Amino acid sequence: MKPSDSYLYPYILARRAKMTPANRAKVLKPGRVRWFYPYTEEVRYRRLLKAAFKVFVTEPMLEAAEKGYFELVRTDSEDVYHADSLLDVQGTITRIGLTAFPDNKFLNKVADSISKQSDRQWGKFVRQATGVDITRFETDVEKQVVADWAEDNVDRLRDYANVHAKKVNKIIADGVADDKSWQEIEEEIKEENKKVTDNQANFIARDSTGDLNSRMQETLSKEAGISAYKWNTRRDRKVRGNPFGIYAKTKYSHYMMNGQLRRWSDGKISTDGGRTWRNVRGREEPEHVGRAYNCRCTGEPFFDILVKAADKQLSKS
Repeated sequence: MKPSDSYLYPYILARRAKMTPANRAKVLKPGRVRWFYPYTEEVRYRRLLKAAFKVFVTEPMLEAAEKGYFELVRTDSEDVYHADSLLDVQGTITRIGLTAFPDNKFLNKVADSISKQSDRQWGKFVRQATGVDITRFETDVEKQVVADWAEDNVDRLRDYANVHAKKVNKIIADGVADDKSWQEIEEEIKEENKKVTDNQANFIARDSTGDLNSRMQETLSKEAGISAYKWNTRRDRKVRGNPFGIYAKTKYSHYMMNGQLRRWSDGKISTDGGRTWRNVRGREEPEHVGRAYNCRCTGEPFFDILVKAADKQLSKS
């Protein structure tokens, strides 16, 4: 898309036209607006994940395991029948894992909240660049990004539930082999459930929230004809590669990426304000902002491309 085709271009052109040539020639000052990582939505997603995992995974597996255990202890003592009954129980647990999370309604709610927050933040950047509030409506592309994210996460959650089912099956098999009581097996399953639920909910919520936040940034930028963004870290000790932080020796350094420009189309970066572009190298992150596991970084839309195009047009008039 050419800069002049952007729906923002007329507004930026009109604003720049009111400025004197001397003011337009000044270096663009960075605004005070920043694109913030949606921590509130991450916390909400984490809570919903724990509740959903309990409803769709933990309780059904426990119920099936308890029923299966007492069926096992009532079976004939011959090993062949005992083994067949154990396989039946494990098969039921596996099916629960494979079919967990029958819908993505709760994911759609989370995705919608993150999308709306992205839209609000986008509005602040647009106001800063154009000087006006521009009314816009959600596009089909944005709706598809949200729908794809929700569907991808259903598949991801089922994968985790399936892995969990294998662990529960092992607990049952080992417990029966060691002649453990149901109370002992139940406690082991509950402990495993708690560990998986807490660890995975925290990881998935952080990783998936950052991913959708990044994809919404990309979608909104591309729709406006903005092809690049400025990488912003959280500027704390958790930033990867921060020499004074707790993850100083990570493979890729987000600390190095802070302040650099990056193009959405090909991932190339610029360290000279967009005059030249090159491929990432060394410890520079190959993934877009927010796409690497648990990345909290955000991208600031690079409006300078539209501004410079408007100034070029005005200089000819």
